[in-house]
Amino acid sequence: MVTVTGTENLLMAATLAEGETVLENAAQEPEVADLAEMLIAMGARIEGHGTSRIRIDGVERLHGVDAPDRPRPHRGRHLPVRRRRGRRRCVLLQARAPTTSRR
Repeated sequence: MVTVTGTENLLMAATLAEGETVLENAAQEPEVADLAEMLIAMGARIEGHGTSRIRIDGVERLHGVDAPDRPRPHRGRHLPVRRRRGRRRCVLLQARAPTTSRR
């Protein structure tokens, strides 16, 4: 089953995963391609976005980027977005591996 959210989640996870990941039967909606383009601008190595087969080579880290505002289709509810001179600031938050506590 094709799923946009599933494709986006796997795309983000595979970007920082070690090695190569290939997504077969990936969603081809514009939102997936937009996310891939933003990840590429942040330093990801992604090929085939916009098709049903996406190949991702994992990278060690990503960096923040300034992303231009894009018109979004109306989906009922709008969330407030802070704007700075007509642009949104997309910042990567560093994820940390869970630590194990010793007692």
